[in-house]
Amino acid sequence: MNGREDGSAGRPCHPQSREVGELVRLAFSAAQTRLETYYFIMNIHISMLPHSKNHTHTHTHTHTHTHARTHLHASPQNSQ
Repeated sequence: MNGREDGSAGRPCHPQSREVGELVRLAFSAAQTRLETYYFIMNIHISMLPHSKNHTHTHTHTHTHTHARTHLHASPQNSQ
């Protein structure tokens, strides 16, 4: 059985650093895709709303959310 498993994995092992680099690249592209998706969705919401008070309300809400997120990240450092 072991021989068979080795045969199925017949390609030579890649260096560890290459695998890490691939993981890092995948992680970055995933994060970038998530950000792009978020902005894409926000743009759809904004474009579907009539350009009136609702537009500014959506904009304010986005800013508040971002600010709260930054504040959450900063508060553990402040408590220490």
